[in-house]
Formats: sequence, C-alpha cells, structure tokens
Amino acid sequence: MFHTKKTERADFSTVAGVEQQDVQRGKPLLCARLDIEKGWLYPSSIRSDPMKIILTAALLTCLAAVAYGQKSARNDAEFKALSDRYFAAWSSLNPDNAAPLYAKDADLIFYDIVPLKYTGWAEYDKGVRGVLGGFESLKLTPNGDLKATRRGNVAWTTVTFHLSAKLKSGGQMETDGRHTAIRERRGGKWLIVHEHFSAPLPG
Repeated sequence: MFHTKKTERADFSTVAGVEQQDVQRGKPLLCARLDIEKGWLYPSSIRSDPMKIILTAALLTCLAAVAYGQKSARNDAEFKALSDRYFAAWSSLNPDNAAPLYAKDADLIFYDIVPLKYTGWAEYDKGVRGVLGGFESLKLTPNGDLKATRRGNVAWTTVTFHLSAKLKSGGQMETDGRHTAIRERRGGKWLIVHEHFSAPLPG
C-alpha cells in the first residue's frame, strides 16, 4: 500500500517529520499526503483513486457489521442460558439454587408480586421461602421473547413467562407474568442487582 518515491519537490516544508531538504536529496519517504485542514493521513495510492476509497469504506463497514453480529449473537446466547438457569432454579422451590445468580449487597431492591418488595438478598431469601412453602410444585416457563441489552459491565433483560403451580392446599394456579432483571458483571459473572416481577390484572 505504501511505497517510496524520489521527488524533487515537497508540497510543504515538513512531511511526517522529514525536512524538505531531505526530500530533495531523495531520502526514502512514505508516499502519503497529510491533509492539514482535516487532519487525515491518506496513502496517495488510495487518495488518487476515489473508487478505492469507496470500496475500502464498504469493506470496513461490512467487517464492522459482521463483528457486531457475532458479538450480538454471543450476548444473546449467554443471556438466554442465564435466563433458562434462572427459571429452572426458582422452579426447584429451593432459593439456594437461585442464590448464586444474585448479588448480595444489603441495599439492593427486588420487586415481587407478593410482597411488594425485598431489600437485600437476606430479606429476599427469608421472605420467598415462606411463599414457596405453600407450593407442592412450581413450573416457570420463559416464553421465546427474551430481550437482552448490554452496556459494558451492566445488562438488562426482559422476558415474559408462564407460571404453573400446584398448591399444597389442593388448588391449581396458572398465570402469565413479566420479568425484568438488571445484571452487573462482577468477578466474571453476571449477577442480578435488581429485578421486577409483575403479572397482568385478571381480565
């Protein structure tokens, strides 16, 4: 792409730190021009051919799109696995299985349907055991509408799900719900720092 050229004249006195007199003596110089107004460095072989500029820009755009698509696919697969693990953990009716998915900061807020909210994992763990104790079985099935958005070490996911439960009292429960989680990457793991459960009002 770059080549050397012997020239008798330079466009300006200093090009990439080489004095004009050095250029005139024929010392090797990368054949490039510095656009002072825009601050860009163009190889002359490209600058002299607009079609090469267009093709180069198109190629770079395609490569960027492919890289973004691959990264997005990896993120989708990663958060789908986390979501599946989440619903399976709570379906076991054992909070110990869900505990590794949560950050343990004492001031974190978790919104539930009943009760209204928990503050910190310790309160969440204690409270949810009482709620789950009323179920004979529980099955939480996520729908295929998971959406994950990542910004650095923070990500948030939304998904709807179906709850099917058998109560120890003999009743049966069937309902749909919504779940939103905010996760933070800590120590190489995505941990939930906030979540929000909700269910539509009976129609």
